[in-house]
Amino acid sequence: MKNKIAVITGSTSGIGEDIAVKFARNGCRSVVVGRNEERGNRIVDTIKTDGGEAIFMKADVSQSSECESLFEKVMEKYGTVDILVNNAGTMRNMPITDMKEEDWDKVFDVNLKSYFLCCREAIKIMKKKGYGRIINISSRGWLGGTTQSNYAASKGGIVSLTRSLALETARMGITVNCVAPGMIDTPLHRQSSEEEVGFRMNSQPMGKVGTPRQVTNIVEYFAGEENWFTTGQVLYVCGGMSVLASLS
Repeated sequence: MKNKIAVITGSTSGIGEDIAVKFARNGCRSVVVGRNEERGNRIVDTIKTDGGEAIFMKADVSQSSECESLFEKVMEKYGTVDILVNNAGTMRNMPITDMKEEDWDKVFDVNLKSYFLCCREAIKIMKKKGYGRIINISSRGWLGGTTQSNYAASKGGIVSLTRSLALETARMGITVNCVAPGMIDTPLHRQSSEEEVGFRMNSQPMGKVGTPRQVTNIVEYFAGEENWFTTGQVLYVCGGMSVLASLS
């Protein structure tokens, strides 16, 4: 992965931050993408202190114009994009009878639309040189969960997008794979209510929460140059929760 250019969305905290830091340690040039400039610059400073290379680019990747501008700036800086990790995510859990249209739209804009927009821009670049690695972060939650109709549907869309794009790009030297984390100790996970976390912990086969590094290790595998014969796959990092299929 040395000298590869990796764009990581939603990388100003949690799983995305860990991916950006670990990639940089492997010699990647990490493009940290998010809306919080202070956190983004802090992560870049951490990477540089550790001897790596990174830049922060502020962007709301759910907006087409900002997404296009992001990739234009990356091309101006580095001249290419080798790896795209779509990690931006949000949740607004509630019973569907309480869910407003804006709650549905916001989750889909961040969790799914941004993935479409970033994949579209990255593939334009990658297909010209016949090489690319795209890793989409979905969730075990796409299998279903109470009060998560918007979240589960958006994460299921990521799985379908991954499979479709894998077929579309299979002869372009591009692989498109998906990681589906379960309960991972991130700021987003900590937004869940104590009751919700307790319920899921009782249903967790391992009885504990995973760390961002568990997800990063799988993303790192999918992003490797030598991993050219694996595409369109979904790999769960969930402590066995996917075996239960659905939480009700």
